[in-house]
Amino acid sequence: MSRAEDLFNLLCSGGAAAIDQMIADRVAESLFLDFKQSPQGGTGKSLGIKEQDTLAKAISGFGNAGGGILIWGVECDDVAEAKKPIPEYKRFVSLLENAVSRSTTPAHPTVLNKAIDCGSPTEGYAVTYIPESPVVPLRAIQGSQYYYMRAGSSFSHVPHGVLAAMFGRMPGTDVRLGVQLNNRGMQPSQSTCLLGLTLENLGSRPAADSYVTWKVSLPSRTSLFALVLDSDSNPGFVCHTGNVAQQSLTATPAYRIPPFCAPACGLAHVDLRGPFTEDLRYEVLFGCNHGPVHTVLREVDKDTLNQWFKDHPAPRAPDHYQFWHEVIFPGLEEINHGKGGWGPM
Repeated sequence: MSRAEDLFNLLCSGGAAAIDQMIADRVAESLFLDFKQSPQGGTGKSLGIKEQDTLAKAISGFGNAGGGILIWGVECDDVAEAKKPIPEYKRFVSLLENAVSRSTTPAHPTVLNKAIDCGSPTEGYAVTYIPESPVVPLRAIQGSQYYYMRAGSSFSHVPHGVLAAMFGRMPGTDVRLGVQLNNRGMQPSQSTCLLGLTLENLGSRPAADSYVTWKVSLPSRTSLFALVLDSDSNPGFVCHTGNVAQQSLTATPAYRIPPFCAPACGLAHVDLRGPFTEDLRYEVLFGCNHGPVHTVLREVDKDTLNQWFKDHPAPRAPDHYQFWHEVIFPGLEEINHGKGGWGPM
C-alpha cells in the first residue's frame, strides 16, 4: 500500500477531524500531498478554469509518479494554515468526477473523489485520490497542456529522458569517474598519494551496478597499491581487494546512483618506492548497467621514474604535485572541461 493510499484511507475514516488535525499540525505539502482552495466550489455549472487546471496538473503529476492526494478546502503556503471550506462541496465532488476523464490524455482510470462533511449543511472538504496510473505518460489537457510529474512539493514538467522512458524508450545511463588527488608525502625515491574517487551519474535515470576496476602493474617490489573504503565512502559500495594486481569498487545490488549525483565510492592508496626495476602500468575501467564501459590506460617506463627522482633528490611540495599530475596522471585537470575526472566529455 502506497503512502497516498494510506492517507486516503485515514481521511475517509477520520473525516473532517483528520483534516483539522493536519491544519493544527501545520502539515507540509510533500511528494504525495497537495492542498488547494476553491472559492467557487460547486456553485457554478462546471468547475472553474483554475480548478480545472489544478485537477489536470495533479492527475498528470501524481499519476506519472507514485500517486498522491489533493485536499480541497485548505489554505496553504507550503504548510496547511487554515480552513477554507468548499461551498456546495457535495456538488463540487460531482463536478470533479465529471472532469476527471477530460483532464488528461489518456484518461486516468482509477481517480477517486470523496466529499468530507465538516458540520455545515453546505460547506465541507473534498479529497481527490490519484493513484499511480497504470497507463503513462499522462498529459494535462486543461490549461498549459504539459506532461507533469511530482517533484518535492510541486509539479514540474517531465524531463525529456524520463518522458522517453515512459513512452517505452529507455534513456541511457553513463558515469564519470571523479579523481581528487590528496598529497600525502614525498621523500627521496618515494612518493605517496591518496586518490579520492567518485562516480557521477550523468544520465537521467538511476545508475545500477556501477563499478570501477583498477588493474595495476607496480614498478618495484616495495611499491604499493590498494583500493580502500573510508568514513566518507558511500555505504552503497563494497571493495574487492583479493588480487593485488586487480582491485574493484562495486555498488551493492540494491544501490542506485541518483541522476546527477556523485557519491564517494572509495580511495586509491598509491605508494611508489624506488629504485624502479619495472615499468608502471595501470588500466582503469568504470561504468554501470546499460551504460558504456570507459577505459583509461597509462604506462610510465622505469627509466622515466628513476630519472625523475634523480633530478629531484630533495623533493618539495610543488614537486610532489608535478610528479602525480604530470608524470603519473597526466591531463587529469584538463579532462572533462576541468572537472578533474575521467569519463564522457
